[in-house]
Amino acid sequence: MDQSLSAFLIGAGIGAYGFLCGNKAFQDEIETEKLKRRNLLIASREEKFSLEKRLKAKEEAIISLNAALTAEQAKVQAYAADKKKLKTEMAQTSNDLVGLKLNLKEHDRVLALQTSEIAQLTAALKAEQEKSAGLQSQRTRKTESEVIGEKAGQRGETATIAAAVAVPGAAVVLGGKAQNEGRLKSILNFFI
Repeated sequence: MDQSLSAFLIGAGIGAYGFLCGNKAFQDEIETEKLKRRNLLIASREEKFSLEKRLKAKEEAIISLNAALTAEQAKVQAYAADKKKLKTEMAQTSNDLVGLKLNLKEHDRVLALQTSEIAQLTAALKAEQEKSAGLQSQRTRKTESEVIGEKAGQRGETATIAAAVAVPGAAVVLGGKAQNEGRLKSILNFFI
């Protein structure tokens, strides 16, 4: 019986030691698992923090891109407005050019008419000048003829007076003849 009790106690001791050893290993495993979980938690928190940081950076980049996009859209709208304004100005300029061409055509027409009128007036003036020169020449010839006629008449009258003193009958005939010749020359020269 003592041997059985001794064996039981030895077995119990071995079992208790085995249990303690097993429990220690189990505790160590639990602690190891806890440490792993803690490390994973820390790593996950760090990763989360890194992800949040990167997410914030991306959000800031998106905000910046949105601002740049808004600015570009404003530029595009301004460009479209400028383009529309330029098209309007070009259309107005084209209309102005058409108007200027029409005005230039009208001015050319008026200038042609004025040039024609000036040519006609020049021709008329030249004709008037030639006519005036002809009249002046005729007037000069008429004046010369009148002078010649008057001189001839005076000679006739002088001859008539002289003849009247010398031979009354012959003087009257000769004086009248000379006077008539002077008047005839004067009349002929007027019509020449």
